Amino acid sequence: MHRLRTLAATLTLACGLSLALTACGDDDEPTVAPAPTSEATSTATTESASDSPTVVPEDETAREFIERWLAITVDMQKTGETASYTAIIGPDCESCRDLLNTVRSIHKRGGYIDTEVATIDKITKRDRNEWLIDVVEEPTKYRRSRNAKVERFPGGAHRYIAYIGKAPSGWIVASYYNAAS
Repeated sequence: MHRLRTLAATLTLACGLSLALTACGDDDEPTVAPAPTSEATSTATTESASDSPTVVPEDETAREFIERWLAITVDMQKTGETASYTAIIGPDCESCRDLLNTVRSIHKRGGYIDTEVATIDKITKRDRNEWLIDVVEEPTKYRRSRNAKVERFPGGAHRYIAYIGKAPSGWIVASYYNAAS
């Protein structure tokens, strides 16, 4: 039961976090200096940030990073491609690694995650590196493997707390969790 609840919480965070961002407050930018992993190396491209969430915009704000992180998370779940997600998570982010491993496992076994758009209602800076993120998620369905039954999350309002910081390679997610947990 704990494993199912962990999977549900992990998938719920990213179920539909392609974003519409509204009602943002303070623009202060937190910083943190965790050692980036070799996976966290950012590569420059000629694409514009609006073309792809994987392109790091110059002078990206914390709020812009949060939006990009959530869009990358949804893309990773839909496609099973993990490189962009791995590049923006901190080396000690257990919740990030749990999601990464879950997504890899599902896609490796022929399953899928069908996420829908979630709307960010509000992002609130709570502390130097701590952000409160209120979202409304659409229903999501997934299959743990090719032959598994389709499972569903009903969607709804959720509140997350994320710790983000600025590393030499750019913004990273240090940790996140469902505030209701």
